[in-house]
Amino acid sequence: MARRRQARPWRAWNLGLGALALAALVLMLGQVLANRRDAADRLQREVAARSVEARAASLQRQRLVDAVEGGAYLQAQRNGRASAVEVMDELARRLPDDTYLEKLSIGGGQLTLVGVSSGAAALVGKLEGARQWRAPALSGALQQDPRTRGDRFTLVAQLDVPAAEAPRAAR
Repeated sequence: MARRRQARPWRAWNLGLGALALAALVLMLGQVLANRRDAADRLQREVAARSVEARAASLQRQRLVDAVEGGAYLQAQRNGRASAVEVMDELARRLPDDTYLEKLSIGGGQLTLVGVSSGAAALVGKLEGARQWRAPALSGALQQDPRTRGDRFTLVAQLDVPAAEAPRAAR
């Protein structure tokens, strides 16, 4: 006996609706995946932008630190060395009255004096022992100045480096 198949009129509808639901599910999952990718891309762009900002802030901070350290170093250098006024005051005390300076140069850690004196050879001895400079020495030969009958001289001395700076300067 052959069994007769029962007709299921809703079966086609059910299969169609199932396929439609499956297609909607696939589309919805695709949309969720696309939204997640967009969010990840946005997050990466935001991280990159903030990374650039962070690098710029770090660079500015480093520049500020360098400027502060440089300023502190320069201030320590200034505080450690005698001022130009102190050097000139000490020169005025040590130079004899018959000595005339034409040029006084203080720079680069060196003191340079150019002038005329009747006792130029004795100037080195008179300038030794000052705390503002060390190692005074005549530079070049003494030349007779016919107008003043004195000797034209050039004298150089090293400006004193503070004790704390001496090891650093020797490097």
